[in-house]
Amino acid sequence: MIAPLCAEHKELHAELILERVITREGQSSTAVGGGLAFPHCIIDGLSQVHVIFGRSPEGVDFKARDGQPVTLIVLMVAGEGQRVRYLTILARLSRLLQDKRLTRALLRAKDRDEMLSALLRGARKVSP
Repeated sequence: MIAPLCAEHKELHAELILERVITREGQSSTAVGGGLAFPHCIIDGLSQVHVIFGRSPEGVDFKARDGQPVTLIVLMVAGEGQRVRYLTILARLSRLLQDKRLTRALLRAKDRDEMLSALLRGARKVSP
């Protein structure tokens, strides 16, 4: 997940992100249960929040409290000055991904475009 994110955003450095994400996971798992995990890190100097979705239909062991393997992963990388925006995005995605129909659609999606379409449909359903 880190490699495609860095390929698209040249200001990001894969080794630093990996180091920070592993350090964060060492503090406590970012798996929230129900097959979802939100690994994240803060990197000085970034002016925006970067988000990338990944999936693993067979599941990844994130040491989730519910013991379930993680099938949907949302990696977030933000700058120090973006904490409020980052938390807003995290809260919205957490709420959005509680919809089991959406998570099934994301797991069934054939490609990036289908995943994005499913997310946009889901976001319209929960928008205030």
